[in-house]
Amino acid sequence: MVSTIGKWGIACTVLFGVGCSHASQLERVRDLDGVQTAAAPQGWEGASITVDPFEDLRPDIATSRGYARVQYEHPEHANAFGEPNITRVGDLEQEYPALLARSLPPGAQVSLGTAGTSEFVVRGRLLQSTLSYRAHPFLAVPGLIGIPVAHSDIRFRVAVELYQGANPDPIWSQTYAFDDKRLEGLYYGVDGTRKLAQAALRDSVSRAAADLTAVISARRVGTEPS
Repeated sequence: MVSTIGKWGIACTVLFGVGCSHASQLERVRDLDGVQTAAAPQGWEGASITVDPFEDLRPDIATSRGYARVQYEHPEHANAFGEPNITRVGDLEQEYPALLARSLPPGAQVSLGTAGTSEFVVRGRLLQSTLSYRAHPFLAVPGLIGIPVAHSDIRFRVAVELYQGANPDPIWSQTYAFDDKRLEGLYYGVDGTRKLAQAALRDSVSRAAADLTAVISARRVGTEPS
């Protein structure tokens, strides 16, 4: 973990549209809305699941800057998952599994933290969450007629594993990737960095929740998911 919530004052530098503003509301990243909740198939009801904190394998250098560019390896420290009037805080190795747990369908007993006596345990690794922004000042004049003057891109990777009982080996694992970019002009594409970061989080969490639900349900009824 690169920094704690107590260090957020250092990261609250508004730069290229990503950063902490004078927000009227403070939330956690795990409170992000718009994440699709998985449907509950046969076998899901009554399952007990613990979602552990994820291992953070992202680079230790959280931010790098240069002329008209910035790159975040830990975008949660720049409020990339927030809104103009909402600051969302928390380290992603804690917030991602909490959001994933929230996205699992009702009917199962889902908890965060140590495994205890849960039937299934979810663990994972944050591999990459690189969010970049680059402006092109020399395009300011052409930008008046709609030429893009900046672009943002994200490369997001997270590995999710499922364990059952006392088995030390995962019974299922999957790596989820999300890559996208957005162009920004003088009249369009504003706030593209935040939109990319949030899209990456929503996409990977929704897919992981759906897959976990299918695998767990299939295991409990003695079949394999198709």
